[in-house]
Amino acid sequence: MSQPFGDLVECLLNLVAQRMKQQMESMPGLPAGTEIRTAFAWILSFLAASISSAGGVGGGSLFLPILNLVLGLELKTAATFSAFMVTGGSLSNVIFNIFSRNSNSSRTKSLIDYEIALLSQPCLLLGSFIHIRPCGVGYLLITASQIPLAIGFTAFILYGKHIPTTGMKQTLLQDTVVQTGIETLPKVIFPIAALLSGILGGIFGIGGGLLINPVLLQIGVPPQTTAATTCFMVLFSSLMSSVQYLILGMKGVIVALVYAMLCFVGSILGLSIIQRIVLKSGRVSLIVFMVSIVMALSTVSITCFGAIDVWRAYNAGKSMGFKLPC
Repeated sequence: MSQPFGDLVECLLNLVAQRMKQQMESMPGLPAGTEIRTAFAWILSFLAASISSAGGVGGGSLFLPILNLVLGLELKTAATFSAFMVTGGSLSNVIFNIFSRNSNSSRTKSLIDYEIALLSQPCLLLGSFIHIRPCGVGYLLITASQIPLAIGFTAFILYGKHIPTTGMKQTLLQDTVVQTGIETLPKVIFPIAALLSGILGGIFGIGGGLLINPVLLQIGVPPQTTAATTCFMVLFSSLMSSVQYLILGMKGVIVALVYAMLCFVGSILGLSIIQRIVLKSGRVSLIVFMVSIVMALSTVSITCFGAIDVWRAYNAGKSMGFKLPC
């Protein structure tokens, strides 16, 4: 019984490897030595997904330089692949956190703060539409129609927060305020940060977690809740971007899915390790430390990535100025 199953798995792996090779060869501009570059990119992507998941960020700011500098993909192709990789890593993180419970709460509640997610998600998804092409009249009308919907939905949620509640609902609300300090900062900060995160995610292929995560930490949300809530929101924005890339006819879908699965596994591994360390040591500050590591690595990698890209454009005699978004 195991022999036919093993043959089936081997056949599927060979088929996937063959399709990956065909799609990689069809991509323009790839340098020589693709096999070595691919192996190196796999290792770095796996490590980046593990570190990013432990900190509760998508990791797109790490994936983009890896795909462009190490694998040699074009910037636009790297952005599409990065969106798939962020989706894979965030999906495993959300699945893990749904079944995890908040040890700081008097009741067994999920690590994900759904109130913050509900308040921020509309603007996050709105921002992810900025990168879509082409910029025709229909596109502009559809995009503009989402603005009043997002503003109205966010205003409705903000208004609902001020309605007096009684009984268990009032108790739950007070418990959330005490734990997270959500009232210490104007609630308008959440939609603004989410909108900026969605715009960056749509344009550059990142999930936007590096913007939302520090905001939640700044107002006093516990690190574990911050990491879980951020990944929950990033999942939807990155998934939206991935679907849009598919609709626009992106190339290398099989390769992107393989990288997404790689990040899925790496995310689970990194999250499991950091959770065990936190439980044994009792130091949730390790999650904040992981966020700092991701931000530092992202700053260095993006800076080097930009410098190399400008140098290539300079040597090729191309324009290094800003271009129209459409």
